Amino acid sequence: GRSGILCFWVLNIKMRNKISQSAKEPSRDDVQQVVNLVDQIWSDVEFHTPVISPEYSNSVFHRILDVVTDLTESEFGFIGYVSADPNGVPFLTTLAISDISWDEGSNRLYLENHPNGMEFRSLDTLFGAVLRTARIVVSNKPDSDPRRGGLPHGHPELSNFAGIPLISNNKFVGMVGIANR
Repeated sequence: GRSGILCFWVLNIKMRNKISQSAKEPSRDDVQQVVNLVDQIWSDVEFHTPVISPEYSNSVFHRILDVVTDLTESEFGFIGYVSADPNGVPFLTTLAISDISWDEGSNRLYLENHPNGMEFRSLDTLFGAVLRTARIVVSNKPDSDPRRGGLPHGHPELSNFAGIPLISNNKFVGMVGIANR
């Protein structure tokens, strides 16, 4: 438990020193640094998973998300794990997601669902492209990207998006998404 938090803060300090104040669009190097950070944290959390309670796990992933969005200067993001339905179609369940609620209904949806994870099943989206391919997806013009799927009414606009697959033992197990850097 504690070594996971220690790893989290040590990596936070190391990554802050490595990331320069650069242009607003995420570069491949920026994305790779996030991949490396998340891989290291994910490995440490995965190692400790049997002893992590659901409440602690929720807290850890929200802290990781805070670090990732802070390091990338992104307005919001999510971390989730990948599952498959009975037909083998992948979907994402969040472990942490930024609160971007824009009205009473979206706030209620967030509050009711974020503790147990929100499920995202549409593959015709930018994050769906990551789920379909298990590859990094970067879009600096989401409005015109052919992989976009649209946003729910009222959702904050996306100025850019990066979706990063998490691989463990050669298996696609999760994903980090960040937006509006």
